[in-house]
Amino acid sequence: MYERMLNKQVVPTVEEMTRYCAENAERFSVINDWLTTAFHAEQKVVFPYGNKYGRGIGHYKNIDNKYPCGDGGWIHYRVICQEHFEDIKKLLEIKCQ
Repeated sequence: MYERMLNKQVVPTVEEMTRYCAENAERFSVINDWLTTAFHAEQKVVFPYGNKYGRGIGHYKNIDNKYPCGDGGWIHYRVICQEHFEDIKKLLEIKCQ
């Protein structure tokens, strides 16, 4: 479950990334859908940090050259249950007000 998608030569689709999540595929989809809907953000498959971290999905919203959550950046939070999902929702809602 925690293996990373490390092949930089192949850009997976969101659907392929969802299948890759196996038993957490539904949670992965719910989180991505919530981020896109709640913040009107654009999703983009990224390889953000170099060869050891693998693929991820970035959610972007840029208004007047400023990000809604300050000056940009990344939040890493492993969501493995509904309680974690509710926690990250609260964090992002506060941060992005």
